[in-house]
Amino acid sequence: MKTSFNIGNKKYNFNLDSRDNKGTFEVEFDLAGRKDITGTGDAVKVIRTVYNGLLNAVNQNKDIKRIEFSSLKSEQSRVKLYTTLMNSVAKKLGWETDVWESNNFIAPEKSSYDFEITK
Repeated sequence: MKTSFNIGNKKYNFNLDSRDNKGTFEVEFDLAGRKDITGTGDAVKVIRTVYNGLLNAVNQNKDIKRIEFSSLKSEQSRVKLYTTLMNSVAKKLGWETDVWESNNFIAPEKSSYDFEITK
């Protein structure tokens, strides 16, 4: 599922892509190709819109059994937003959550947190 939404005069892209045949879907969203939505002044509105979109997608597609997304560890404000998003979606759906820390020893700046919401 690919769509876009506007907040103010800014256009955001939203992708919910199937990763396998077991019901795993990966979420990605960006501001006109920019992954760093923090610092734009609209992060809470964006997360609220993504939250509503995820709930709608799950309600319309019963094949979705797991939702995954990730953030660089260095982007602490994004990590906080994603933690809130993960916990809010899971609570509303009655699903479980998990977070993995992925360390990149060759390029530490690419280390990330991987968030998962599972039915």
